[in-house]
Amino acid sequence: MFRRLARLVIPRPLRDRIRPIVFRAEYARRDAERDQAIAEERRRSGEHAALLRSLMGREPWCVDTVALEGNMLTFSGWAIAPGGDTTAVTFTVSDRLPERVDYPLPSEDIHKIFWYLPQASRARFSCRTELTAPESSQPLALKLVTTSTLKPLDEGQNYYYLPPALDTLPMPDAAKRQRVVASESESGFLTEGFTTYIKLDKALERTFGHGLGRFKHVLDWGCGCGRVTRYLDRDGGSITGADIDGESVHWCRQNLAFATFEHIPLHPPTSIASGSFDLVLGISVFTHLSERDEQQWLAELQRIALPGAVLLMSVHADSTMSRLSLPVDVIRSWKATGFLDLGANRALAEVLTGSETEYYRDTYHTVPYIRENWARYFEIVDIVPEYIGNLQDLVIMRKA
Repeated sequence: MFRRLARLVIPRPLRDRIRPIVFRAEYARRDAERDQAIAEERRRSGEHAALLRSLMGREPWCVDTVALEGNMLTFSGWAIAPGGDTTAVTFTVSDRLPERVDYPLPSEDIHKIFWYLPQASRARFSCRTELTAPESSQPLALKLVTTSTLKPLDEGQNYYYLPPALDTLPMPDAAKRQRVVASESESGFLTEGFTTYIKLDKALERTFGHGLGRFKHVLDWGCGCGRVTRYLDRDGGSITGADIDGESVHWCRQNLAFATFEHIPLHPPTSIASGSFDLVLGISVFTHLSERDEQQWLAELQRIALPGAVLLMSVHADSTMSRLSLPVDVIRSWKATGFLDLGANRALAEVLTGSETEYYRDTYHTVPYIRENWARYFEIVDIVPEYIGNLQDLVIMRKA
């Protein structure tokens, strides 16, 4: 209507002179709005990136696969170089350099997770080396080290590999492995399991002055199909595994004869006698319980633990949160409350039915929350960040 009226009122020559001015003003307004929107998005993105980076701690690395064919060892994964300098780090096998190291390699999948770190776009690596005869028959340490000193960036983030000749126990089927480690990879199942076993032993040695071998009655709570349990027979003592996954418990009974296995209910109490264990392990269990169920299980663990017992529990905390890219307000709310439940995890859909499928969840803790709430049940001795899988925090506790 305005344009039609303008054509009637304003002479065409004048209209022709005004039109470019009006268009320029309109374009300038749109440009200003666009620039403002871009600036706001960049501000929010920068704020988001800074928050996620602050949660991450040390730049992480991960060994995905390990294979030994004859005496030739290959291992691969990804490593985000500190400060983005990929020339400052390399990899060792039992403290020596591999014959071949390919790093950095493109890693679009890793950059999607760590979008706020430019160096994450080239973070994959592949290493290859020939082992000596002694090396082929002993556990191997895989390390991310500085190029200048060949010392690990963090001893607590080493990986450990047990050659097949030393790990002759049966392998659970792919479906059971998937439920435990969210992958069907045999290599990942074994390497993560053995690495966790070694790290738990080292954490005990560092904290209490002795390792797994000093404990006489050990419970692997949430044992699954024995990813960690399979290595516990090396230390003697009585070993018990317990899980809500009846199929995995049955497999363990058939294949890990050195231990006793209990099929436990979703909710306590269990049939386990009070004061049964001087060491309780719980790897990736409290990462999947609702807040109410968590409190119930803490009370149950308190009941079945001996006085003075040690408990090693892993949780999702800051390091895991740095990989989720949740909205800023959600992260801040989690930091304020200390506990976040992101809903049901369907990894156990094959063994949980009906309303049970809501039981297994994805949950996240803050360190202050654990120190305040778990201290009602146990003494919190230490919380080691990004320790299990170079991702989950390890909570070290003791029963009074």
